[in-house]
This record gives sequence, C-alpha cells and structure tokens, in this order.
Amino acid sequence: MPSKLSDATATQRAVSLYCLLLTSRKPWSLTQLAEHFQCSKATMLRMLRKVEAHEGINLTVEQRVTDGRKQHWYALEQQPNTALRQSMTISADEMRLLTLCRDIAAPFLPPDISKSLEETLSRTAILLPEGEAQDAQHYPWVQPAMLGVIDHAPLQKVLPTILHAIEHRTVCLITYAAAGKPEREHEMALTNLMSGRQALYLHGWRVSDKGSPEALHPLFLAVHRIKDVVPTRRSHQLEPPAYEQGFGIMEGEPFRVRVHIARKAAAYVRERVFGPEQTVEDAPDGEGVILSFIARSEDELLGWVLSFGSKARVLEPDFMVKKVYEEAQAILLAKKLS
Repeated sequence: MPSKLSDATATQRAVSLYCLLLTSRKPWSLTQLAEHFQCSKATMLRMLRKVEAHEGINLTVEQRVTDGRKQHWYALEQQPNTALRQSMTISADEMRLLTLCRDIAAPFLPPDISKSLEETLSRTAILLPEGEAQDAQHYPWVQPAMLGVIDHAPLQKVLPTILHAIEHRTVCLITYAAAGKPEREHEMALTNLMSGRQALYLHGWRVSDKGSPEALHPLFLAVHRIKDVVPTRRSHQLEPPAYEQGFGIMEGEPFRVRVHIARKAAAYVRERVFGPEQTVEDAPDGEGVILSFIARSEDELLGWVLSFGSKARVLEPDFMVKKVYEEAQAILLAKKLS
C-alpha cells in the first residue's frame, strides 16, 4: 500500500507522483490519484500543479463523463525516449505470462505485496510496443479456488525479511508457533521456500547459536505460523537440506503405495502425477486402474485416500491398509455416537 502523502517530504511526494504518471500508459482521474496516494482531491490538485511547475514537464488534461459526472483525467504529455523503449521491450505474450505468474502466486502473497506486484507490472507495461494491449496486466487470468485458503495478510512483515535473508544467506532468529504448541525460537539458516496446498514452507537448518553457523538439523516451517523473523549479523554458506521427492509435504521415510482407483475417478488420476516412479495400469477386474507411486507422508496419504471415499482402496503396503481401515472404523464409530 502506498505511503500517505503526509508521511513524505514535498520532494518525495512530487517524485512519487511524477514516477507514477511517467510509467503509466493511461490517464488517471483525480479520484483514482487521490485513492492511490490516500489523500484528498484538493491535496492531489496541489501536487499536480507542483509537478507541472517544473520546466519540461507538461500534463494533458482530458474531460470525461463517468456515471453522469464530469471528471478530469491526467497524463504526462511527453513520452519516454523512443529509442530507449525500442531497445527495452517485451511482447504482449510475455506480459500475459507475467500476469499469469502473478495470479498463480496470488494465494501465497499478503495484500500489500500483491499490490506492490501489481504496481510493478503497471510500470513494466511501458515496455510494450506501440499498439499492443496496454492493460493486459490488469486482466485476471487465474481465479484461485477456495479450498482452504490461508490468510497471508499477517506475512506482510516477515515475508520480505525471509526473501532478503535467503538471498543474502543471513542467519535469522525465528519465532514459531506450531499448531497447538507454545511459541519457540529457532536460530535458523534460511535456504529456500517450498509451496504446497496453497501454503508456503520455509526450509533451512537449525544452527549453533555462537560462532560460525554449524548445521545441527533440518527445519521445515509453515510460513504462516512464523510470528517474527529477526536477522542476525551472522551469515552462512550452507546448502538447502536434502529433500527426497515423494507424495506429501512433510518429510518421512519413503515407501511405495499401490491404490485401486474406481472407474469414476480413473480419468482424474491418469491426468496427474502424485509421486516419483508413478505407474497407472488397468485394474485386473476391469473396474478402474491401479495407481502406484512413492509416498513419504503417511498422514497426508491417508487424507488423500479418504478424500476419494469408496472410489479408492489401498492395496499396499500393509501398514497403510491397516491405517485406512482403522480410520474408517473411527469415522463409523463417531457417526454412531453422534
């Protein structure tokens, strides 16, 4: 979210307004400018006059009728250097791909960071060739499905710090609250982020609290449960902990699973990869398929199998067959007691 004009010096205000108009490929109404900078229209008018007072800067003012009311729309009269724009261009297809990436990342980002990303794309639109669609960055290519979306608004403070610490290999003091447990502090070498189930996870090492950072054991933390990140003066040269691919986010001993999937869900599983070394074969009974892959999280696999209801049946390994059976019995018992 942009800083309020009252929080900046007069010079900072003028520069911010000038940069916005310079990088925009469309006029701005007085209402839009006032909302963007969180000030009154009168204050915005004074700032526009102050910007135009500088030699070589001219504003064009267009009058439009919107919802039956006349509004003034402002833009810079002069365009950026043509030769520079020709040497630094992106295509409309590249802009669409950037906005697609923005929309895919949207469920992971706090609102203020999403707004900052939107403003960056708006500035990038200046590199589009003449005649290309100038508002492509505003088109929502992807709408996230509401399947247990996490509120990432509280991450506005910690996420930029995490990204900076990963880039600069900084050891940080992490305050973390695991589900149902009291807060704990971890001296952590942050190495990378991972995503899954519309959540972000921080990967790295717990390190010794003094001297040169020494890796003690891997840490895998849900970012939305991080309460605070405080960078220290120590840096590290540690590589990310080994992460063996397999079905599930939480780490565990890998094992192969075989699941009978009924015909009604067969097309769904054929279209997806659930784990390494996956195979999908027609079931001997002709009523579906046999899906096999490497998993590493028993609890996550259990939840996935149960989500299919009667359309999925675990064949191997035996301990997962037993686990699914016991969970199904517990569900039946709970229903009887309710």
